[in-house]
Amino acid sequence: VYQNLPDADITSMDYSDKMLNAARNNAKNQRLNMRLSVPTNINMVVPGMPKSNMRLRGDIDITGTSANPHLKGLVSIPSITIPDMFTELTNLVANLNGPILKGNSTLEKLKFGGIVTENIACEFLMKNYSIVYLNNILGDAFDGKISGNISYGLTDGKITANMTGSGMNAVKTIEGAAGMKNALSGTLGFKADIATKGVTDDEMMKHLTGKASFDIQNGKFLNVGRFDKLLYAQNILGNAILKTL
Repeated sequence: VYQNLPDADITSMDYSDKMLNAARNNAKNQRLNMRLSVPTNINMVVPGMPKSNMRLRGDIDITGTSANPHLKGLVSIPSITIPDMFTELTNLVANLNGPILKGNSTLEKLKFGGIVTENIACEFLMKNYSIVYLNNILGDAFDGKISGNISYGLTDGKITANMTGSGMNAVKTIEGAAGMKNALSGTLGFKADIATKGVTDDEMMKHLTGKASFDIQNGKFLNVGRFDKLLYAQNILGNAILKTL
């Protein structure tokens, strides 16, 4: 089929570029009004972690535009297991209400090896489809409290964490982190400002940078009587705290 076209300057593909740009703009400005519903639990892997498993269900309303979608709804994740990181999450509930991915969440339990954190709450935000921020994290661990902020790069796997812990039971913390029973009593606290990347325990420790410190108030040696054993417990505890973040 041949058709006469009006005179136009297409010597440098101006016409094609204009048509392509118009199509892109139309797609970006397209209005959205849809619902994503998963009424019963389904199983899927955590992106980037092929050996993991996540069970989830929920309902999400999607409005706004294709370039700036607004998500509102509730997602319930009864369990997440990540064997490569010795990690299990129980009863995560995310309340979405904002552009792209924004809202707040609660988590009943996070288990990393022998370290258990419970009653966790935080705010989350995704920017530019590339970085997820977990802000104002609060939780209970070993009879004490943890708080701080974490970010995760979806494209490069980079993790940054600025966390503190206070009022933690030293006996329970050292046993959970290092496997040493009745090693040292007292009240333990820590501060960590670190960065790393990777999807396995070994990868994260290999790329770990930053600094962390912890202190024990009113401490008393129990089964740790020798100084070299104390240093050994200190190193294990420090590494476990860093990996947990």
